[in-house]
Amino acid sequence: MEVHVNSFENHSKLLNEVMNNNTKSKFKFPEPMLLLFYIFITAFILSYIVPSGEYERITNDLGRQEVVADTFAYTEKIYLSLFDFFNILVKGLESSSSIIFLLLISGAMFNIIGSTGALKNAVGILVE
Repeated sequence: MEVHVNSFENHSKLLNEVMNNNTKSKFKFPEPMLLLFYIFITAFILSYIVPSGEYERITNDLGRQEVVADTFAYTEKIYLSLFDFFNILVKGLESSSSIIFLLLISGAMFNIIGSTGALKNAVGILVE
């Protein structure tokens, strides 16, 4: 019987350590914006290393663009300046502003609905 009691106490102590987060992890995941910036910097650096090229494209019966196999050709490399690096980020945000706005507004809407308890009350009314 004592073996089971000691085993239970050991498991209980381990569970308390995990629940109290006493075990510290050395790796901390970077912030999402910093991670995106790292990806952006990596793509900028790779634009100087990876050769430029393109495939020929055709429009299929449904009106979609398709790549033609075995038509890859190298194109003239266009090098970006540091100004272009930051300008492209702004142009990308500008061209996708409607999607970004939709995501921000819908996120705010769900946050308001969740914090006021409106969704819980609506589900409760429907269940009754």
